[in-house]
Amino acid sequence: ESMNLTILYETSLLKIILTVFLLIIVRVVWAYVKLWLKLRSYKKKGAAVLFNFPLGFLARAESDAKQKGDALAWLKEIVQKNPDVRISATHFGHIPILHLIDAKLCKAFLSEPMKYTKSLILEPVLPLLQHGLLFTPNSRWKMHR
Repeated sequence: ESMNLTILYETSLLKIILTVFLLIIVRVVWAYVKLWLKLRSYKKKGAAVLFNFPLGFLARAESDAKQKGDALAWLKEIVQKNPDVRISATHFGHIPILHLIDAKLCKAFLSEPMKYTKSLILEPVLPLLQHGLLFTPNSRWKMHR
């Protein structure tokens, strides 16, 4: 009887571990599907899009740095191919990133910081960055600017 309980326990534990593993995989896949759909919506609005699973622009920047000596060569190539492009959309992991290329968009973004929330992608290093323009909350940002 104790052997049956041991086998039942091991089987149940294995099922739990496999279920948790499967749920993690489903969650990651869903995050990237949502990201891909979001980037597609930006493309429909005229943005130049770079989707590179799993790391996004980081993998492309690394390869461009090695091959071309410039980590942002891909962004420069986009502008050269299409001078009318106003915005570029890419990602870091499952987090979307927008690069404003057009000067008017940059001016609109910088003149009305209250409309936009700052990304917390660098939250772990925020204490080191103190209160610079990029990561300062909106009210303090306007005062610094």
